[in-house]
Amino acid sequence: MSFPPGDMVAAVGTHLHFQRLERLLHERHLELGDRVHLNSTGSQLYLMVKLPGDRGVVLSQSRLGHALVWLIVDPVLGSEPSIWPLDTSSEVLVDAIHAHATARLAGAPVASPWRWHESERSDMTELADLLSERGVHVQRVAAGNRYFAYGPRYEPKLHIADGREGAYVEARLSDIFVRVSIKASVGWLVDMYDPEREAWTRVDLGGSLGRRRLPTPGMPRADVPVSRIADL
Repeated sequence: MSFPPGDMVAAVGTHLHFQRLERLLHERHLELGDRVHLNSTGSQLYLMVKLPGDRGVVLSQSRLGHALVWLIVDPVLGSEPSIWPLDTSSEVLVDAIHAHATARLAGAPVASPWRWHESERSDMTELADLLSERGVHVQRVAAGNRYFAYGPRYEPKLHIADGREGAYVEARLSDIFVRVSIKASVGWLVDMYDPEREAWTRVDLGGSLGRRRLPTPGMPRADVPVSRIADL
């Protein structure tokens, strides 16, 4: 008895996975109705939520460099693709494509935390929301999902944030670039890039927040609310 080759078995398994995602998207988000479409013909397998004008938000598997990932792309120019690890749960994937699709249908921004490519709210997504409300351009949030894209939209590349860096937000206002992070050992850290010196400098949080200087470089997480860090 001969067995099918491994690539054929993998292709069938992937197709069955997409069928499960299609069913789950219908079950969890009934309001999308007949907008949900599974493309199973041709060489490209993908799940789409159709938008007006022959456009759609698409979930597919894609190889970026050496890694196979889940990729969510919507048709809005300037938007970043949303990249998720291959072991991301089906519930997260269908909720992510739903968040992007419903935002585009309503003509509204993608809701937090999905707009930051995160599936759960955290101090980092709250900080990103507060900074965005203050007119600061949030470039990156790395918390639960540490995968993100860089480079041109038509040819994205994958970066995986190092877990040793802790959870962080990267933001820019004019030519000032800031990284705000939380590390288990020291709490809040704020680092700022000085374009004139072309160097990074660490902000003295104790002094900046009107407190005494601390022996450690950060500020304990429980001592400072997220809104205070956003104001700073």
